[in-house]
Amino acid sequence: MMDRMANSRKEVTRKQRIEAEQRRRDELREGYARLKDVLPITNQKSSKVSLLERATNHIVNLTKMNETLQQRLTAQDLEITRLRHLNERISGIVPGSSTALSSTPPSIIPPSGQSSSTGQPLSASDHVQSPSLLHLSPNPGNAHQSAANGVDENDDEHAGTGGMYAGKLEPSTPSSVDLSLGSTGEKTY
Repeated sequence: MMDRMANSRKEVTRKQRIEAEQRRRDELREGYARLKDVLPITNQKSSKVSLLERATNHIVNLTKMNETLQQRLTAQDLEITRLRHLNERISGIVPGSSTALSSTPPSIIPPSGQSSSTGQPLSASDHVQSPSLLHLSPNPGNAHQSAANGVDENDDEHAGTGGMYAGKLEPSTPSSVDLSLGSTGEKTY
Protein backbone atom coordinates (compact mmCIF):
# COMPACT_ATOMS: atom_id res chain seq x y z
CA MET A 1 0.00 0.00 0.00
CA MET A 2 2.85 2.32 0.76
CA ASP A 3 4.33 1.47 -2.56
CA ARG A 4 1.12 2.42 -4.26
CA MET A 5 1.01 5.84 -2.54
CA ALA A 6 4.66 6.44 -3.28
CA ASN A 7 4.13 5.51 -6.92
CA SER A 8 1.07 7.77 -7.23
CA ARG A 9 3.03 10.71 -5.73
CA LYS A 10 5.88 10.06 -8.13
CA GLU A 11 3.41 9.94 -11.00
CA VAL A 12 1.81 13.25 -9.97
CA THR A 13 5.23 14.88 -9.63
CA ARG A 14 6.28 13.52 -13.02
CA LYS A 15 3.12 14.88 -14.68
CA GLN A 16 3.66 18.29 -13.09
CA ARG A 17 7.22 18.40 -14.40
CA ILE A 18 6.08 17.37 -17.88
CA GLU A 19 3.40 20.10 -17.89
CA ALA A 20 5.88 22.72 -16.67
CA GLU A 21 8.34 21.72 -19.39
CA GLN A 22 5.57 21.88 -22.01
CA ARG A 23 4.60 25.41 -20.86
CA ARG A 24 8.25 26.48 -21.02
CA ARG A 25 8.60 25.13 -24.58
CA ASP A 26 5.35 26.81 -25.64
CA GLU A 27 6.58 30.14 -24.25
CA LEU A 28 9.90 29.75 -26.09
CA ARG A 29 8.08 28.88 -29.33
CA GLU A 30 5.82 31.94 -28.97
CA GLY A 31 8.83 34.13 -28.17
CA TYR A 32 10.69 32.94 -31.28
CA ALA A 33 7.58 33.55 -33.39
CA ARG A 34 7.22 37.13 -32.06
CA LEU A 35 10.93 37.74 -32.64
CA LYS A 36 10.67 36.43 -36.20
CA ASP A 37 7.69 38.75 -36.84
CA VAL A 38 9.55 41.92 -35.81
CA LEU A 39 12.79 41.19 -37.68
CA PRO A 40 13.23 42.20 -41.32
CA ILE A 41 11.92 39.49 -43.63
CA THR A 42 14.41 37.17 -45.33
CA ASN A 43 13.85 34.47 -47.92
CA GLN A 44 15.77 31.83 -46.05
CA LYS A 45 14.18 29.46 -43.59
CA SER A 46 15.95 30.06 -40.34
CA SER A 47 16.76 27.94 -37.37
CA LYS A 48 16.38 29.23 -33.86
CA VAL A 49 20.12 29.89 -33.67
CA SER A 50 20.17 31.89 -36.92
CA LEU A 51 17.05 33.76 -35.76
CA LEU A 52 18.88 34.80 -32.59
CA GLU A 53 21.94 35.85 -34.63
CA ARG A 54 19.76 37.96 -36.96
CA ALA A 55 18.06 39.54 -33.95
CA THR A 56 21.41 40.38 -32.38
CA ASN A 57 22.71 41.92 -35.61
CA HIS A 58 19.52 43.88 -36.07
CA ILE A 59 19.68 45.28 -32.54
CA VAL A 60 23.34 46.28 -33.03
CA ASN A 61 22.46 48.02 -36.32
CA LEU A 62 19.52 49.83 -34.72
CA THR A 63 21.75 50.97 -31.87
CA LYS A 64 24.32 52.37 -34.31
CA MET A 65 21.60 54.07 -36.35
CA ASN A 66 20.12 55.57 -33.18
CA GLU A 67 23.52 56.97 -32.16
CA THR A 68 24.01 58.47 -35.63
CA LEU A 69 20.56 60.04 -35.61
CA GLN A 70 21.13 61.42 -32.12
CA GLN A 71 24.38 63.04 -33.30
CA ARG A 72 22.61 64.54 -36.32
CA LEU A 73 19.80 65.83 -34.11
CA THR A 74 22.28 67.44 -31.74
CA ALA A 75 24.11 69.05 -34.68
CA GLN A 76 20.83 70.36 -36.10
CA ASP A 77 19.79 71.74 -32.71
CA LEU A 78 23.11 73.60 -32.53
CA GLU A 79 22.59 74.92 -36.07
CA ILE A 80 19.06 76.09 -35.20
CA THR A 81 20.39 77.90 -32.14
CA ARG A 82 23.17 79.49 -34.21
CA LEU A 83 20.68 80.62 -36.88
CA ARG A 84 18.29 82.03 -34.27
CA HIS A 85 21.09 84.09 -32.74
CA LEU A 86 22.13 85.26 -36.20
CA ASN A 87 18.53 86.16 -37.01
CA GLU A 88 18.25 88.12 -33.76
CA ARG A 89 21.45 90.01 -34.59
CA ILE A 90 20.23 90.77 -38.11
CA SER A 91 16.82 91.84 -36.82
CA GLY A 92 18.51 94.21 -34.41
CA ILE A 93 20.44 95.83 -37.29
CA VAL A 94 17.33 96.72 -39.36
CA PRO A 95 17.39 100.55 -39.60
CA GLY A 96 14.63 102.43 -37.80
CA SER A 97 13.37 99.26 -36.22
CA SER A 98 12.59 100.31 -32.69
CA THR A 99 9.74 97.87 -32.32
CA ALA A 100 9.92 94.10 -32.37
CA LEU A 101 9.24 92.50 -35.70
CA SER A 102 5.95 90.73 -36.04
CA SER A 103 6.04 86.96 -35.96
CA THR A 104 3.10 86.87 -38.36
CA PRO A 105 4.23 86.38 -41.95
CA PRO A 106 2.80 88.76 -44.55
CA SER A 107 -0.01 87.57 -46.75
CA ILE A 108 1.32 86.13 -49.97
CA ILE A 109 -0.10 87.35 -53.26
CA PRO A 110 -0.25 84.60 -55.90
CA PRO A 111 1.83 85.57 -58.96
CA SER A 112 -0.86 84.45 -61.38
CA GLY A 113 -3.14 87.34 -60.43
CA GLN A 114 -5.62 85.05 -58.72
CA SER A 115 -6.95 85.17 -55.21
CA SER A 116 -5.32 82.50 -53.06
CA SER A 117 -8.54 81.72 -51.23
CA THR A 118 -10.96 81.45 -54.14
CA GLY A 119 -8.77 80.82 -57.16
CA GLN A 120 -10.66 83.63 -58.96
CA PRO A 121 -8.89 86.58 -60.64
CA LEU A 122 -8.17 89.50 -58.35
CA SER A 123 -10.60 92.38 -58.64
CA ALA A 124 -10.49 95.98 -57.48
CA SER A 125 -12.36 94.98 -54.35
CA ASP A 126 -9.79 92.40 -53.21
CA HIS A 127 -7.77 93.41 -50.18
CA VAL A 128 -4.70 91.90 -48.57
CA GLN A 129 -3.78 92.33 -44.94
CA SER A 130 -0.40 94.04 -44.71
CA PRO A 131 2.02 92.80 -42.06
CA SER A 132 2.58 94.81 -38.94
CA LEU A 133 6.25 95.34 -39.66
CA LEU A 134 7.42 98.72 -40.97
CA HIS A 135 5.40 100.97 -43.25
CA LEU A 136 7.34 102.20 -46.25
CA SER A 137 5.72 104.25 -48.97
CA PRO A 138 7.07 102.96 -52.30
CA ASN A 139 7.02 106.14 -54.36
CA PRO A 140 10.01 106.97 -56.54
CA GLY A 141 8.57 110.45 -57.08
CA ASN A 142 9.18 111.32 -53.43
CA ALA A 143 12.95 111.50 -53.80
CA HIS A 144 12.82 115.31 -53.77
CA GLN A 145 10.38 115.23 -50.91
CA SER A 146 12.74 113.04 -48.90
CA ALA A 147 15.22 115.89 -48.60
CA ALA A 148 12.42 118.06 -47.26
CA ASN A 149 11.62 115.37 -44.70
CA GLY A 150 15.22 115.31 -43.54
CA VAL A 151 16.09 112.02 -45.20
CA ASP A 152 19.34 112.00 -47.11
CA GLU A 153 19.34 109.45 -49.95
CA ASN A 154 23.03 108.83 -49.37
CA ASP A 155 22.43 108.12 -45.69
CA ASP A 156 23.48 104.59 -44.69
CA GLU A 157 20.05 104.06 -43.20
CA HIS A 158 18.44 104.32 -46.64
CA ALA A 159 21.33 103.01 -48.73
CA GLY A 160 20.36 100.70 -51.52
CA THR A 161 16.79 101.93 -51.86
CA GLY A 162 17.66 104.39 -54.65
CA GLY A 163 15.06 106.82 -53.39
CA MET A 164 12.36 104.21 -53.89
CA TYR A 165 11.32 104.30 -50.25
CA ALA A 166 11.45 108.00 -49.65
CA GLY A 167 10.05 109.17 -46.39
CA LYS A 168 10.41 108.05 -42.83
CA LEU A 169 10.24 104.51 -41.57
CA GLU A 170 7.31 104.30 -39.22
CA PRO A 171 5.85 101.33 -37.38
CA SER A 172 2.46 100.50 -38.77
CA THR A 173 -0.50 98.47 -37.76
CA PRO A 174 -2.15 95.92 -40.03
CA SER A 175 -4.11 97.73 -42.69
CA SER A 176 -6.01 96.85 -45.77
CA VAL A 177 -4.21 97.30 -49.10
CA ASP A 178 -6.21 97.68 -52.31
CA LEU A 179 -5.03 95.34 -55.07
CA SER A 180 -6.53 96.74 -58.22
CA LEU A 181 -5.19 96.24 -61.70
CA GLY A 182 -3.75 99.30 -63.43
CA SER A 183 -4.15 100.15 -67.11
CA THR A 184 -1.15 97.99 -68.04
CA GLY A 185 -2.59 94.95 -66.30
CA GLU A 186 -0.02 95.16 -63.50
CA LYS A 187 -1.06 95.16 -59.89
CA THR A 188 -0.93 98.52 -58.16
CA TYR A 189 -0.90 99.02 -54.45
